[in-house]
Amino acid sequence: MPGLAVGDAVLISQTRRETMIICQPQQRNTAGRMFGGYLMRCAYRCAFPTAYMFAGSFPHFVEVDEVTFLQPVEVGDICEFSGQVMLTYTKVRPVVHVEVTASVLKPDLKSSMITNVFNFVFELRPKPGQALPVVKRVFPNAEAGAQRVVQIMERHDFH
Repeated sequence: MPGLAVGDAVLISQTRRETMIICQPQQRNTAGRMFGGYLMRCAYRCAFPTAYMFAGSFPHFVEVDEVTFLQPVEVGDICEFSGQVMLTYTKVRPVVHVEVTASVLKPDLKSSMITNVFNFVFELRPKPGQALPVVKRVFPNAEAGAQRVVQIMERHDFH
């Protein structure tokens, strides 16, 4: 749990958590593909423990930020959800932004493709009688990660 380690900052890549599902026909939409709301729920189920394990404090859901649907997901696909903390800050309370990328894996073709990107915002609240939780800063370790952080900051009016 890198967010609980000594120091006040960690790399974004160290906050990564993953989960996988096999897409079942019960969750298909009228077009026969996976329902977007179901994929969003699966992404949330990856984002929440990612935020919790990073912060070491129970995260409270605030909002679904940007959601991008890039490719349809078919019934029977193996879908991997990979979440990582992209940004932390404190206004009134500490806030944690988690981005979850959904990818379809095709072992028989030895390929994968990103199908969706979900962004969730969580807030850390103090327990009764305790001080406000302290959240570590996260830093990108690659240019692409830095660009994503800048996009998030622009959406939330940071300058």
